Amino acid sequence: MILSSIHSLQRYLKSYFTDTLHQDDTQIKVSSLSKDETEPLEGIIITLVHIEEESSVKPQSAYDPVAKKEYKNPALLINLYVLISAQDKDYETAVKNISSVIKAFQANSTIAFDGDKDNQLRVELYKASLEQNLNLWQTLGCKIMPSVMYKIKMIEIQNSTEIGVHEILNRDITYRKMGKQNIEEE
Repeated sequence: MILSSIHSLQRYLKSYFTDTLHQDDTQIKVSSLSKDETEPLEGIIITLVHIEEESSVKPQSAYDPVAKKEYKNPALLINLYVLISAQDKDYETAVKNISSVIKAFQANSTIAFDGDKDNQLRVELYKASLEQNLNLWQTLGCKIMPSVMYKIKMIEIQNSTEIGVHEILNRDITYRKMGKQNIEEE
């Protein structure tokens, strides 16, 4: 799910560079950044730097009203923080590429997830301070490149494994027994 989301961003950027800017030769890669200079990356690099849970809208109920007797944990909603950087032998080309990335997401801040127009990713510019940006590059151990960070909002992750009612009741009984034992020991 996470990798598919990042690949959706990659496909969108590739289509923007090809169709809108007519730059078929611009490479757009999903990769980590490395301080290893033996094989420098060129083009636009998409790097996942952070994942966080969106707890403000987390559903609380584990009851599945459709099945009426099966329970499952609520879907996990996450936000991805993606660093998009541009690297080129010519620094001006790198700056132009990162400017084009910003224009691409300004033109369209919702991206179809895996080609499904009903299921979309919301892309939002992440406003990091200069200090946060410098700390990020220092942590990555790389030289600073023209870059921009985006927050990809509320990717839904749901495990298809369901828990039967009897399993929940057994867990609850075990928990209650453990609770009583702990109280008696104190």
